[in-house]
Amino acid sequence: AVPSEDLAIPAEGLADLVGDSADPAADPPPPLPSCMELLVEATPAKVHRNFAVGCLHSMGEGDAYSGFVTYEVRLQRIAEVFGDLWNAGADGIHPETFADDRRGQLIRTAMSAAHRSLYIDDLFWQGPTHMRTQTLFIGAAQDFLKLVGWGVRDEKRRVYTYSLVDEGLFFSETGAALTKDSASKHLIHADAAMRVRYAGTFRICERRSPQGYVFVIDNDSGTYLPKGAHRTALVRLLEINFPGLEVLALDVLEPQPAWSKHLIGPSERKGDKDAVYAGAWEWAKA
Repeated sequence: AVPSEDLAIPAEGLADLVGDSADPAADPPPPLPSCMELLVEATPAKVHRNFAVGCLHSMGEGDAYSGFVTYEVRLQRIAEVFGDLWNAGADGIHPETFADDRRGQLIRTAMSAAHRSLYIDDLFWQGPTHMRTQTLFIGAAQDFLKLVGWGVRDEKRRVYTYSLVDEGLFFSETGAALTKDSASKHLIHADAAMRVRYAGTFRICERRSPQGYVFVIDNDSGTYLPKGAHRTALVRLLEINFPGLEVLALDVLEPQPAWSKHLIGPSERKGDKDAVYAGAWEWAKA
């Protein structure tokens, strides 16, 4: 979702919760952060448009052209919330990438260079009327949902790949086509970090009754294989930074809760010609 040029996300007050759980038997959404946990300032974010990469991705996905967009959200209190919880790349499915040898160093150097090219703070990319980098501020759940266009682009619900490091949350839209997925790998978003706080994918789902949005995030990252047990810290961090955001954190090693399959979300079924991502979750159609 590419923000329009007149997009302005103010640092507003707290938003109301966006609905109760879809399953009456499920635990209710957690309460808003206490006064001791509220942030004293809005969370800064940057949106980067990448023209050349976007052109390749649009052709690979068969979409209308849109510049490939990367987001960096400087979440606050990451180190405080996660403490000693880390997920190391050496424990993932590509340990050779993190080896202390020439090959590992070359791979990480290349991935770090890719990170810099996607997240560089250039002012213009096609003349003074087309800003490459835009700085915004997020003060509540609605601000974050607006930032990503409520998870919809070109009338399709989308999936995003993210990496969470102490510097912030770095992410982009991912896809079923190789071109897009190859440029949104966790290692690139993490700037080739040896370890991350968490990594995976997320999407914005919608409930029918009561109507509202649910931020569904997981640990679907083979590179870092984040531990499902760390989800509690992840959810709390998101609640603190985006007051009012309803978060559902899933573990790829556990079955998807049956009630969540009634949420309206993107097509992620493997083999589905309309899939935007070959993931692990099932969602209802609008």
